[in-house]
Amino acid sequence: MLITGSKYYIAQAVTGQLISGGAAPGLHCWHFCCRLPCCTAGALRPEKRGNVVGWQALFAKWFLMNEQQTGTLPSFDGVADAFVSLGALGSPAELHGMACGRLCGGGRYTDQEWLQAAMDFLDVARAPDAEAQSTMVELYRTTLEQLRDAEMGIELLLPEDDVDMPQRVMALSQWCQGFLSGFGTSGVSADTELSGDTADALRDFAAFVQINPEAEDDEDSETDYMEIVEYVRLATLSIFMELGVDADEAAENPTLH
Repeated sequence: MLITGSKYYIAQAVTGQLISGGAAPGLHCWHFCCRLPCCTAGALRPEKRGNVVGWQALFAKWFLMNEQQTGTLPSFDGVADAFVSLGALGSPAELHGMACGRLCGGGRYTDQEWLQAAMDFLDVARAPDAEAQSTMVELYRTTLEQLRDAEMGIELLLPEDDVDMPQRVMALSQWCQGFLSGFGTSGVSADTELSGDTADALRDFAAFVQINPEAEDDEDSETDYMEIVEYVRLATLSIFMELGVDADEAAENPTLH
């Protein structure tokens, strides 16, 4: 298993209450040394590809009625530089996954609340300097903007395409790890009834955490990797639409007492 830290098991314990059955067992070999529950011979299964197409059509219709402007995420290397200034050993991908997971579960933060949540997640006691603060706040604000984006513009904070494939696969695994951790601590009740698509996506994310990063830099691996990234991206939007949008609507229409 790639990630064996305590946050992985916390995320599994929390999300396991919501997605009965947990991560699919029996991970075997494919291009990334992992036969995932959504994949066959290294490619997305037809039903999962159908999910992607269906999500694209649904999002296009919904976001036309909810147009928002969006910015660009800080670069992976820029966030990594902020980590260096903090003395943090975590992954930029994992932190961004955590932000997406919390937002998809309905969590919302002021800038200071987010900075504290990020420092807690990274297990860092040192206060961030002005540049690191700016990068962290930009990461959070832009992530929320992108989840609301009319153009389905949510990006996953992953290494650039010229980085070796094993490092990119590891970062994708860490992103999914962060998402599960963030979603599990977002305040979603264990009694929440999830749609089948959301429960399946969370199980798939849990399986992606266990990807072995040994992968060759060839055309097949590149295609498989990009297909999985797109699945994770659209699955994230789907979960946000199901659960995260409610937090925006509640903020816009507070209950009167």
